[in-house]
Amino acid sequence: MNTTQRRHTQTFRMSLLLTITCLTTLILVFGSLALHVSNVSPVSFAHAATTCAATKGTQQDVCEQQNPVTQGCAQDAHSIEVQSVYTAQNILIGEVDFRYSPTCKTRWIRTIAYANAWQVHVVAIDAIISFHTGKSEDIKKTKANGQQTTAITDMLLLPPKSLTTWQGLFYLKGQAQPITIPLVSLPQGAPIAPNTEIQSLPPLTCSSDPTGPHCTFQDPIVQGCASDAQTISYLEIRTPDMQSLQATVQRRYSPRCHSEWGRILEAPDTHLPISLAIGANAIQSGSGPNLFSPMVFIPNLSRASQIIGSVSMNGILPTQDNAMGAAAILPSLPAPPQ
Repeated sequence: MNTTQRRHTQTFRMSLLLTITCLTTLILVFGSLALHVSNVSPVSFAHAATTCAATKGTQQDVCEQQNPVTQGCAQDAHSIEVQSVYTAQNILIGEVDFRYSPTCKTRWIRTIAYANAWQVHVVAIDAIISFHTGKSEDIKKTKANGQQTTAITDMLLLPPKSLTTWQGLFYLKGQAQPITIPLVSLPQGAPIAPNTEIQSLPPLTCSSDPTGPHCTFQDPIVQGCASDAQTISYLEIRTPDMQSLQATVQRRYSPRCHSEWGRILEAPDTHLPISLAIGANAIQSGSGPNLFSPMVFIPNLSRASQIIGSVSMNGILPTQDNAMGAAAILPSLPAPPQ
């Protein structure tokens, strides 16, 4: 390599080194400007990754008025107050829960509309909470047909001034006023002492305390009565020619809960609207493939409520006009006087 070639090579290397140095400097400068403009720093990135659960409820900015799910507080949460929600016809349609996370030391309200709630025209639900600042939050969810719907408020870490606006609401089609379920049994305006937890006994269920008030009109699954339930009588609904089974109407009984309820199960190939009623309860209807009624408390098996199950034969809900179908009746005991 001659002297001229050697000089060209050195010049090329110096130019390449200078170019790389300039590009690196420009990247650092523009990167710093971008972080400055967006108010983001490496420290803030680390801070964003911190959750209320990770801080165990010690940092207000990641706990107060924050979502319990995204902050990791729902994982160990439990309900310290539960209020079941019924229509005027005593049909169980949902619940409103006062939730608490021991890890995060936070509280929030959860409203749940059960999957069957659309059958009684529940169109929306609310979960409402008030914070220590006096601000209230109202989370509204539209009810989806045939699906359970849940509304959850943000969390409360600091003690509020009062609990008078902690509640769940259920909006029914055609009703001007919603069903309002207040939570927490404290006098109106009573303050919560700082750094104390709200404690309450777990709610009594039919399975833990089988009595009329705890069992009648209640959901057998929610009350823990389905686990030992057995079918003690049943009737089949068949087509007029008696060749095809349409559905089976059952009387279900839980020895632990001393309670009974009705259940109707469609045959696999039926796919028709069905309805069910027990005693004085309002008739329930749906598209299948099964329905079960609320419970009725019975001290002993010498008494039983009438259960009526029906299947539509023309595709119209049995509770509606122009419906045509077949029904099966499990009689009451003792039989009513003639």
